[in-house]
Amino acid sequence: MNKINYKNVADQALEVLFNDKNHLGFWDDKRHQLYGKLNHDRAWNWKPSMEFSDYYGGFCLTMVLLSNRLFQLNIAKHETKIKEYLKHIKTNFTRFNKDTLTYGAFNALVLGEILGFSNAKEEIEYGINYLRDSLPRITDNQDSLALIGLSFYLKEISPDNQTAKALLKNLIENLLKSQNRQGFFETGDIRAYHHHRIMYPLWGLACASELVYKEEIRVSIEKTIQYVWDNRQDKSYDAFWWHPQAYFVKNRWGIPVPIAIPFTSQYFYECHQCFFVIAERIYQSFFKSERYAQYSLNALNWIWGKNPLSKNLLDISGIGLPVRVMEANGNLHILGEQFKGSYEMGSFICALAGMQDETPANKFVLK
Repeated sequence: MNKINYKNVADQALEVLFNDKNHLGFWDDKRHQLYGKLNHDRAWNWKPSMEFSDYYGGFCLTMVLLSNRLFQLNIAKHETKIKEYLKHIKTNFTRFNKDTLTYGAFNALVLGEILGFSNAKEEIEYGINYLRDSLPRITDNQDSLALIGLSFYLKEISPDNQTAKALLKNLIENLLKSQNRQGFFETGDIRAYHHHRIMYPLWGLACASELVYKEEIRVSIEKTIQYVWDNRQDKSYDAFWWHPQAYFVKNRWGIPVPIAIPFTSQYFYECHQCFFVIAERIYQSFFKSERYAQYSLNALNWIWGKNPLSKNLLDISGIGLPVRVMEANGNLHILGEQFKGSYEMGSFICALAGMQDETPANKFVLK
């Protein structure tokens, strides 16, 4: 059997991402912007959603730029479109709400500045001041993604910016204090036990580790990675559960409240496998440890065929992208879930970029 060429698969995904919508891609040549998603029917016929989303798009672009900055993924072929989208983000930056800024737009501008793709120092300064005023502490775990941009800004653009320093230190301290004994970050986010909201804080913490609390951050990340691997997946397939059926979690006032979401707890998402891999690869990049490297190999095998269908999920979609979601019984067609989001494209590309030098662990490989 052939080994997976992670770089080639990442390059293929980049091609789809920046293909124009008329060629089953996410890119719009007229607006210089990414569509939020591609929709499909039960026969896997695809079409653009015609909905633009800078919330999704900013996250996606951050993942692409981070893939280049941390994992040396070659994005030169798409540089023109990347610069065009960064220009769009810069132009609209002061109109974005907090969620759009923290989920990706701020990080994208910072990384674009570092890589020489944009000139947005004023907008980045605006973003730092905005975050200082609107984010005294993290109460939505997705906001922890802004730590990526803050960290790279301090490391590579303006190391002496006291506002950014104080903001980063404060957010890191509060995030570390919020971690419970299982490794979940109970910031007040009632979805803190959802897989993506467990992984995002790890990305931000790892990126900040060269600036503050390195040892505390290392311990925090290792606790979460190990607990999630041991307790939050279907062991038959190394597939991560989205969330528990029911749980207690602290709300923003620190009061434990009951949450019950039974129907979606057994959904397995391709992006959740990738979110874990990104966490492990960023950890490996900053802490120079391959302690959990095998976990990432195993997690991606769910995509290549170690799943209830025993099928490569890229082959099923018909467009060279992995199917996004599967129920525990193998059902792929779930009402309201028949699409591929640009944010999922970004995480898929970033996970593969981090795996470029790896060798598959077992027989579940691309043919």
